[in-house]
Amino acid sequence: MTPPPRASQGSPPPSYSRDFGGLVHAAPARIAHPSSAREVSLAFRSARADGLAVAVRGAGHSQSGHTVVREGLVIDTSRLCGVTVHDGDILEVGGGQPWGGVIDALHGTGLTVPVLTDSAFPTVGGTLSAGGFGAASVRFGAQVGHVERLEVVTPAGDLVTCSREAERELFDAVRAGQGQFGVIARAWLRLRRCPSRIRYYALRYVDTDRLADDAERLYSDARYGHLRLQLRPDSGDAVLRVGVEYEPPAPSPLALLFGLGCVEAHFDGDGDDIGRAGLLPDDLFPRQRFHPWRDWFLPWGALRPILDRAPVPLDWLPPAPHGWAGCYFVCGASIDAPAFVRPPGDRFLSYSVLSVFERRADALEARDRLDAADRVIRDLGGCAYLSGATGYDASRWRAHFGGARHARLVRLQRAVDPAGLLRRPGLPFCA
Repeated sequence: MTPPPRASQGSPPPSYSRDFGGLVHAAPARIAHPSSAREVSLAFRSARADGLAVAVRGAGHSQSGHTVVREGLVIDTSRLCGVTVHDGDILEVGGGQPWGGVIDALHGTGLTVPVLTDSAFPTVGGTLSAGGFGAASVRFGAQVGHVERLEVVTPAGDLVTCSREAERELFDAVRAGQGQFGVIARAWLRLRRCPSRIRYYALRYVDTDRLADDAERLYSDARYGHLRLQLRPDSGDAVLRVGVEYEPPAPSPLALLFGLGCVEAHFDGDGDDIGRAGLLPDDLFPRQRFHPWRDWFLPWGALRPILDRAPVPLDWLPPAPHGWAGCYFVCGASIDAPAFVRPPGDRFLSYSVLSVFERRADALEARDRLDAADRVIRDLGGCAYLSGATGYDASRWRAHFGGARHARLVRLQRAVDPAGLLRRPGLPFCA
């Protein structure tokens, strides 16, 4: 019998007992460090033989306890890495590879990932299990829409290669499936050709009607490839960060910005690394602190209402850089992952609130406020993006996915995970 992959002995390192959010702590019984899909399979089989629940951990970028498990097995995917480009524009990448490594490998090739989140340290498998959106979503939707093929290890220990042509049901469940259908050992993603440079401008607004008008205009103009809106309730204004990809010479600022309704426009940087240009600094959210956050998706028609009045008061939000509220704008046309719940229509927007606290009590209070915002946003026709804690019970999960879709996903989860290794409280497919 082949032995299971290497596992940590003795007391687990403290980092494996908490996730990035810092609000959930649970010490595992052991940790597996697989370096291949086969070793992931052996880890699952070992957990099933020993009756252990399983958590899968890449960068641990969660606040809901998804990557920790009390007295269970943590499968650390960090050795499932590597970046290769095939056939000109197909990226083969390990599921445990941080996106920062992908960006660095592609720098200077004239290729980039269509959509990146705003952080470099989350892993490929982690964001594909959530959906993945960011500043370039205004043109290219979500990461899950650009996946060509996946190598998945199911909790039953099976190695399955799935795509739109083969094992489609599993392919559709794994993309944005919250990691409950298996470990993404490898992914094949379609890249896009990109210009050699990107320039950013910061546009400041004090009038919400003008801001909404400009958001419409910028969304509809393909020259503006990256959009991120920061709402600043403490100062009563908002800043729209606009990125323009180009080949030298740079486009005229007058041609780009003429007629916009902002009160100020500032040059905000120019560089040759399109991948890293929109990323937030890695040290912006220190890991040793507490990070409650929430993301939602709203129909496009909700833009003006939320600009006029925040879904909940944000007077509790820490000042920048430890507090952030804002929107991304998303083209939904290429998003074909059924588990990725979003408003209907070809365009919609995100509403996000992120915060950093030194005291756990303050973070828990902030999480309660975000739960209250969730109810308001659902009344506006919005839905949660499952990047953080929701507090949903079984009935709310059914409402979130829709009864028929949720039932199908629950049935599939039970089929690929007969021992229930990945069915833990708080996850959506446990009914």
